[in-house]
Amino acid sequence: MEIPDWEEAQGNGTQLLVETAPPRPSTPPPVSQLIIPSPIPGLYFAPLVAGAVAVAAFALGAGTWGCRRYRNGDAVKEPRR
Repeated sequence: MEIPDWEEAQGNGTQLLVETAPPRPSTPPPVSQLIIPSPIPGLYFAPLVAGAVAVAAFALGAGTWGCRRYRNGDAVKEPRR
């Protein structure tokens, strides 16, 4: 971009004359840069929450199973033959 020259004005100082370029024809962005909006705003958030709930339920179930097994003494008994 070229910096325009200052031109002296008569009377109260200087003026800056700026010439604008004609608008360029717009080209569509490449397909790789297109962002397709989600039809439902929470569509990407819902699987994340569902996954977190599933992991928490699995961890809680495993912990409960481990505590019951430990309290009943099953962990130290010999297995049946």
